[in-house]
Amino acid sequence: MCEEPKTLPTREYPVLANIIAGFGVLQIIGGIVLCAKLWPDLPETGYRWLFSAYVPAMTWLATGLISGVLFFAAAAVIIYLVQIRNLGESLGLSLFRLELPLRRSQEELPQEEKKG
Repeated sequence: MCEEPKTLPTREYPVLANIIAGFGVLQIIGGIVLCAKLWPDLPETGYRWLFSAYVPAMTWLATGLISGVLFFAAAAVIIYLVQIRNLGESLGLSLFRLELPLRRSQEELPQEEKKG
């Protein structure tokens, strides 16, 4: 008899977390591209670049990496918050859902409010 192959459970991540992680990837790629574009060319013969020639390129590289990591951290926070909400719902806690009545019917209104 042939057994079905075991599959690992798949996890669905929130759309907002995926979008924010995508922005993180774009930030890192942008930092690398700007670093490459701002990197100084070879100096003329007999000259060398000072450290200040490399500052703009290294600044954009550091900015892209740091902001990309911060975007990834924000996406991870959203994922953890969704997991906490799902755990609360699986435990039967309604603290994680906001249920507001849209409109109260006439039967639910107190007698004083019906007169007006």
